[in-house]
Amino acid sequence: MVTGGCGACVVLVSKYDPKLKKVEDLSVSSCLTLLCSLNGFSITTSEGLGNTRDGFHS
Repeated sequence: MVTGGCGACVVLVSKYDPKLKKVEDLSVSSCLTLLCSLNGFSITTSEGLGNTRDGFHS
């Protein structure tokens, strides 16, 4: 059974919507999302956000 309920693999996916002229952000479970379905999206993981020692968004 595949549920993806733990949330350990949640990533932020972002894509520009030209009709709304803004970036749309979604959170998805990476363990349940096919990479080929994210063509054109920007993917940010928790590691990509940074940390207190090195700084955030570095």
